[in-house]
Amino acid sequence: MQFIIKIEEIREKGGLDYDRELPNAFLEFLLGGGPESAFHAVGNGRFAGHFDKLPGRVMFKGRIDFTVRAPCKRCLTDVVKKTPIDFRMTWVHERPDVQAALEEAGIDRASDAEGPGRGSFDDGDVDTEPFDGEKIDLGSMMREQILLNLPMDVLCKPECKGLCSVCGQDLNEKDCGHEQKVPDPRWAALKNLKLPN
Repeated sequence: MQFIIKIEEIREKGGLDYDRELPNAFLEFLLGGGPESAFHAVGNGRFAGHFDKLPGRVMFKGRIDFTVRAPCKRCLTDVVKKTPIDFRMTWVHERPDVQAALEEAGIDRASDAEGPGRGSFDDGDVDTEPFDGEKIDLGSMMREQILLNLPMDVLCKPECKGLCSVCGQDLNEKDCGHEQKVPDPRWAALKNLKLPN
């Protein structure tokens, strides 16, 4: 599945509102898609936002909404987690004649925070990507945003007790009675050390 924006579709005044459903199969592909992947998409997602066209660049402000299923890092129970991502992106036309026109107009391509074509966005946190002047493929940008914003720690609940290190029992369900503090084997030799009184 392709998500392509043609630059001609973005109006000079008013820009372009964009709202598309992200099918489950597409999200699975972006997440890595195999059984070995820790994260799996639950249902469909949504990609929505607004494009603005400025001299030599296209700016986007929007959101990706999707839900993932992943194992709890302590007890391995499946956890379903909503993962909204708000972000901004700027695509800069890489043709030399466009760059020359930008410089002549006094627009700094690295940061146009003081430039005349700034628009209504705060560029401090905006990612910048090149584009060919005719179209923008949103697929790689979506994949990058999704992978960068996946939760680092997935817990079924903050007080999750995890699994017994001896028998594997889920300690949230019942206490198996095993001692959970396993002694460090590196200190085992000191256990039999006898010191003079």
